[in-house]
Amino acid sequence: LWFVPLITEKVQEEIDQVIGRSRKPCVADRTQMPYTDAVVHEIQRFIALVPLSLPHTVTKDTCFRDYIIPKVSGQAPLSST
Repeated sequence: LWFVPLITEKVQEEIDQVIGRSRKPCVADRTQMPYTDAVVHEIQRFIALVPLSLPHTVTKDTCFRDYIIPKVSGQAPLSST
């Protein structure tokens, strides 16, 4: 959001109007802040918060498509970034 000042300003304005500066936000505030909710959902849609799978390991030395995967190595999960 730091690279789109207008969005940041609109989200801050909505937060200030609904919540103010004197209390902490709660789940019930979400329905009163549609713009902020939409921005959060768009950020979550755009970025990968978790890898697409769990790390994998092999139980014995394995040959796969002319590559040797040793038993001791772990394979990193795929990431969409």
